[in-house]
Amino acid sequence: MSLSIRWSLDIEATEGPSLGISRVQGVEAVIHIEVPVPETDTAVEVTTGSGDDVTFLALLASDYSGDIAYTLDKGDATSWKVLDHPLVLTGAAAVGLLGKPSPIFVKNSGAAPLSVSVLLGGDATP
Repeated sequence: MSLSIRWSLDIEATEGPSLGISRVQGVEAVIHIEVPVPETDTAVEVTTGSGDDVTFLALLASDYSGDIAYTLDKGDATSWKVLDHPLVLTGAAAVGLLGKPSPIFVKNSGAAPLSVSVLLGGDATP
């Protein structure tokens, strides 16, 4: 059975241009992880397998107020990025901008618990 991830994007500028694209991206495997992130400012590890051959990555949060941050290198204090909008990367080249996306560390600096969803797609065989 062949797996795929269907996605679409519509962009419309006020009094300006609009762009749209829809794609069906073939993959061999899909991983979906929903992780609660407590309000402790402590890193939570989201293990996503080896991270090899990932061709689709979506990182979504229950809130985009700036309380959620993510990194791929927990040891580097300067590598944390605020997740102020959904992060979606499609294709091996785009996902490759992150390096190997596993594990992903997330933390919540806010006053309420939040959650993060990760959806990965890619090749299952080397």
